[in-house]
Amino acid sequence: MLLSREVAQACEIFIDYYKWEHPDVRLFDSIQGRWDSHPQPERVVRVSRDAEEEGVADPGNPDTGVYEERTEFAPSLDPSNQEDIVPGSDRGQVSVAILTANAGAFAFANESYAHGPLLGNPAWKLPMGTYRIVVRIRASNVNREYRSAFRLEYLSDDFAKFQLKASS
Repeated sequence: MLLSREVAQACEIFIDYYKWEHPDVRLFDSIQGRWDSHPQPERVVRVSRDAEEEGVADPGNPDTGVYEERTEFAPSLDPSNQEDIVPGSDRGQVSVAILTANAGAFAFANESYAHGPLLGNPAWKLPMGTYRIVVRIRASNVNREYRSAFRLEYLSDDFAKFQLKASS
């Protein structure tokens, strides 16, 4: 996308979702994309089974009670959502949607991790259909925004057919 062979610094990515037949009506507000090269924004926490029933996390005393470990959303683990993109690297990859085994398809970003193991934010649910997905990239050292449009066909729950393709 960039004609220069220099590093695109502090790139941020934004994603817009449209039904194919309504290319000018966004389904929801733009989503700040999640760079695939970044760690998942989750941390492991220990929870007391007794405290879990009361909604209180483990105070850190391993000598009392029965504990289990689970993951929780930790947005502070990826606070900037920025990536330096070097020509020829694969660090510029972004996932824009996820198909789950039982709940359907959803737009995807860091906030998806706040919605349990299926990663499906109900506000970002994608009903079956065909979508136009516009990915916008901004770099701190470039004075313009770059856009690419893609087509996502979600016509069945077949994972093999849930693919993003460049739109012409």
